[in-house]
Amino acid sequence: MVRYVLNDRYELRSMLGSGGMAAVWQATDRWLGRKVAVKVLHERVLDDPTVAGRFEREARMVAGLAHPNIVALHDVGVDGGIPYLVMELVPGRSLAALLSTGPLDIAAAVGIAAQVCAALEAASEAGIVHRDIKPANILITDDGRAKVCDFGIARAAGATRSELTGSAQMLGTSTYMAPEQVVGGAVDVRTDLYGLGCVLYAMLTGNPPFTGDSPMRIAWDHVERVPVPASTHRPVPDELDLLLQSMLAKYPADRPSDPATVRAALEKLSPDPKMADREVPGRSGRDRRGLLLTGLGTVVGAGVLAMIAATGDGSPGPQTAPARSGPPSTAATSPPAATPDGVAAPEETAPAGVAGFDEKAARDLIKKLEKENGGKTTRGNSEARRRLNELRRAGKLNESAYRAVLAELDPPAM
Repeated sequence: MVRYVLNDRYELRSMLGSGGMAAVWQATDRWLGRKVAVKVLHERVLDDPTVAGRFEREARMVAGLAHPNIVALHDVGVDGGIPYLVMELVPGRSLAALLSTGPLDIAAAVGIAAQVCAALEAASEAGIVHRDIKPANILITDDGRAKVCDFGIARAAGATRSELTGSAQMLGTSTYMAPEQVVGGAVDVRTDLYGLGCVLYAMLTGNPPFTGDSPMRIAWDHVERVPVPASTHRPVPDELDLLLQSMLAKYPADRPSDPATVRAALEKLSPDPKMADREVPGRSGRDRRGLLLTGLGTVVGAGVLAMIAATGDGSPGPQTAPARSGPPSTAATSPPAATPDGVAAPEETAPAGVAGFDEKAARDLIKKLEKENGGKTTRGNSEARRRLNELRRAGKLNESAYRAVLAELDPPAM
């Protein structure tokens, strides 16, 4: 049933979803005879220049991106003073819908993450940072292809919050928000890699790194707390566990420098790099019907850090990262390359008189590794992280000591 026709061309038939800024409709393009998705701005927000600017920015940014892992923009227009975007209609489900039934198989999670990396590569090459990578903004087609959507709060790399909004608003979804977004620092592609790290963590474990009832508490956790390794929740290959920890580093300089590096690492882990062109493993028997376009972006309340300070909500828990003198580094320099895990580590033994590795013994191990590495810092040292993981899994390093020493591998960038 046709509900409305935009500019005598696009027949709006059924609403797919609605958010604070716009509604998304399944529609038919009369001229080309194809099904499309149309995102129509709500009349009630037309007078808000910030919302209108975001809508226009999404059109301009997506128009410059042509990639199989990004939802395509077909047309833009205005009807009766109301702007709209015409976009690719994606048959399938959102990743959020898939995760509502539990974690994914490791191969499926790795394949989806690799495809999102490909989309982020294309966006990065165009100088665009998505800033809201989350399961609702990743669509999975019926044949298993991942497509990133909703560039409504995307912006040029290096821009700060004040440059983006002209206000104290913090954009993005706090559950998947990088620390530098929380504190209002500059963003670049490593911001999106942190968001993807949170998504990969959710695909592997069934939940993002930090959860809770308060968006403010969750935002604070991203700044101050060290997430429990995914391998704590389920068996995960060491290489994947280490890659995920590097993606979730608090400081951009400690994360992988670009999506291509992460994609290459993920494809090495996957038995079939093209796996995601097939149906998602473990989901083929579920209902895969439905036509999707986008998960509408969420705006987190303004002044989140000030409110945390005023209310006391969001105090760091027992996994608190070490105290720092300032916010995460926003330097544009690329982080140093991680040390490759070329050979298996020899069996570690605790110091004489110590039944297992305690926090002090673990720190001594890190110092030993630094000495072996010519006195260089262990920051970003994948070998050190790998050995700590081995000790924890072997029961030689208790959880509290593991977390404390792991946090020291993520110090402030100088």
